Amino acid sequence: MSDLNVPCAEEDLARPTPQKMMVVYEAFMDVAKGPINDDLYLEDIQDMVQKSGVQISEPAEMVIDAGRFFLFNEQLADVMDDVGVPDFTTKDVTKPDADRVKRVISALINFAKFRGENQGRFFQTMSETDDLTFQLEELETEADQMLQDLEMIKQQRQAEEPRVEEYKAENQQLAMEMEEYKRREVQTTRQKDEVTRERLALTEQNRELNGAIERLTKDINDLQAKRVEVPETLDQDLVQIPEAIQQLLADIERARNELVAQSSVTEPLVTMPKELSTVVDMLNNVLRLQEQSLNDNLELESRKSAIENRSLTAATIRPRMETVDRLVRNNEEKFKILRENQVLKRAQIEMENEEDDKTYRTKNERRLECYGVEEDKQKRQTEILQREEKLAQESTTLMEQLKLQFQGYTAEMQRAMRQT
Repeated sequence: MSDLNVPCAEEDLARPTPQKMMVVYEAFMDVAKGPINDDLYLEDIQDMVQKSGVQISEPAEMVIDAGRFFLFNEQLADVMDDVGVPDFTTKDVTKPDADRVKRVISALINFAKFRGENQGRFFQTMSETDDLTFQLEELETEADQMLQDLEMIKQQRQAEEPRVEEYKAENQQLAMEMEEYKRREVQTTRQKDEVTRERLALTEQNRELNGAIERLTKDINDLQAKRVEVPETLDQDLVQIPEAIQQLLADIERARNELVAQSSVTEPLVTMPKELSTVVDMLNNVLRLQEQSLNDNLELESRKSAIENRSLTAATIRPRMETVDRLVRNNEEKFKILRENQVLKRAQIEMENEEDDKTYRTKNERRLECYGVEEDKQKRQTEILQREEKLAQESTTLMEQLKLQFQGYTAEMQRAMRQT
């Protein structure tokens, strides 16, 4: 009390008065809690009167003093409860008792001693508590900001859900177009294979036709090499030879008949005259010539039939060769047309494939961009959620630590009060 320049002697405590104890308690309150804001003005009283509807007959100054005294006693009772005097009332101020004052002063001394011993740790704890409170406020502010960002992101996500649906529809359309493109590619490959097979078949057919032409040409050349020149008078000679032979045979038959007639009239001839032997020789020669002529005639007929057969064969082969030439020309024209159509079709297919590839690349790039934006958004949302979870965990941990520190502080205070 002397350090605070408050006059207080042992006699004052042995015979306490309300004025002396009021000075002591005010000094204690200034030390314990600092200056107390117990200002009360007439305007405050009038406001309370108007709100409560109570009629006040005393002067306003008395009401203000009573209000200030009531506020001081309420705060003093709260502090005494913390010090270790839970039964402190207004009577301890207005009607103090020596024993009661001794008990209260003893509690105050013990509290001051305990506070002096633990003041460093208390202020350190309070400093840490203030830091934690400041960090907690910052974290709460950041959490509020993150919640606002999360709400904004949710709103943006809800606003972008139609676009996501559009992107999904576009992706499905692209997948369908990709399937159509693959189907067309397979169909184009099948058509290309069919054209290649037709080309190979035409090439093989052309090769066979060329071989047939070569064989027919060789046969014609062989026939031309074996051809025999027939004289122009052959037909007339062939007609005259049988007539001459028939005439000769008739003469021989007539001569024979004459000889037989003569031999029947005359005597038998013992020796054949010279003329008769000559005739016999002539007849033998004629018969030999006849046989030779018949043989030559048969050979000539066979050669003639062979020539006619070869002529017929040549006449038959010539239309076939013309037909083959015409087929070859038609096949060449068809092959040329097929080649031109194949080139045009290949160019058209390549142009369509290039356009399809370009369209597919464009749509694929758009889809990749959409996927990239969506992945970035999901990544940011995931980061925000992780930060919020981490912040919530840190906040919970800090609150638990603060709670434990306050519980420890309260336990120490209660233990100190029990010791006193």
